[in-house]
Amino acid sequence: RGAAFLKEKDDELFFAITRSLRAQPNFLPSRADLLRFLRQRPDEKIPIPLANYEQSFTGQCSPDFLDEFFVKSDTYCARFWSAYLNQIAEPPAYATTEDSFHSFWDSLIVLPIRLGCPELQWNRNSSNHTSTKNLRPDVSCLVKYACLARGEEKGPGNTADPAAELTDKLQWMYVMKHYDSSEVVKNLWNLYQQMEGQVPFIDHVISVQSHKLLFEPKGQKCMPSSIKELIEALVCVLSALKALHSMYLMHRDVQWENVMKHTDCQEWFLINFDDACQSPSATAYTKMTVHNHAPEMQLGSHDKSVDMWSVGYLITSIRSRDSELDKYARILMHDNPQGRPTAEEALQWLSSYTS
Repeated sequence: RGAAFLKEKDDELFFAITRSLRAQPNFLPSRADLLRFLRQRPDEKIPIPLANYEQSFTGQCSPDFLDEFFVKSDTYCARFWSAYLNQIAEPPAYATTEDSFHSFWDSLIVLPIRLGCPELQWNRNSSNHTSTKNLRPDVSCLVKYACLARGEEKGPGNTADPAAELTDKLQWMYVMKHYDSSEVVKNLWNLYQQMEGQVPFIDHVISVQSHKLLFEPKGQKCMPSSIKELIEALVCVLSALKALHSMYLMHRDVQWENVMKHTDCQEWFLINFDDACQSPSATAYTKMTVHNHAPEMQLGSHDKSVDMWSVGYLITSIRSRDSELDKYARILMHDNPQGRPTAEEALQWLSSYTS
């Protein structure tokens, strides 16, 4: 009965301590005050036995710092020490790999946080078995399905900056598109497989499911802001079309909405091959806005020259252009499809224009 009484008293003290540490604030701090609020010392100090205090903490931290959190007491809580403080006093051993640090990090970081927020869900490497792979952060911290914190972990042999990597991953570098038909997904997947390694300056499919595809890179949707940028974009688009047309394929929807700029270099790339098909096509294509597509598309038979008309329209859509570009754009948009230059000829013209 004596042991049961002591356990009951120890449990009462354990729940009293945890309740005080989980007490909700009387107000929500502003974002500017959040860090200062989190650094506040607890209202009640945690009682620990004198022997443990001197053996585990003395010499490791300054007495002034320790006295803000702990008080030496004969009425200490053995359960609280065992559950939360022993791992701090004697943390798990670790080796040289990142994985060997996990129990160490969890004991010193995750466990104390969960003490104050028991509903916390802590995920690690949640993207290992997905197509996004390392595009997601190593660690995510969720409360009621809301991600409140994300983190990167690095072992001692890794010289990469985890803070810099986490910042990079704030912008996800892939695009997910949903489709109503699994047949459309299958056809697009086959098309991208056909273009892979053959057509430069395009996006790529990194994952396929019954009704959705995952593409990378994500890119930046913008229009060229200068003649220099316009030329860079045109060279990339025409290089893609040259390779595509050599495979007797046409894009059929070349417009600035479907031309992305790389976020980390000066290159541009073509996306959205949803309407691409074999060239020539014997049937009209009516799923388009008339003003920015070649006129013959809605009338009936058309071929890869419709893409060249669209390249001309790309040029006329940009204010930063000169008379030479304007003149060549009109040639690209010739009423007679046979009078339009090929992608290879347009690349040659751009080369002479810039030399």
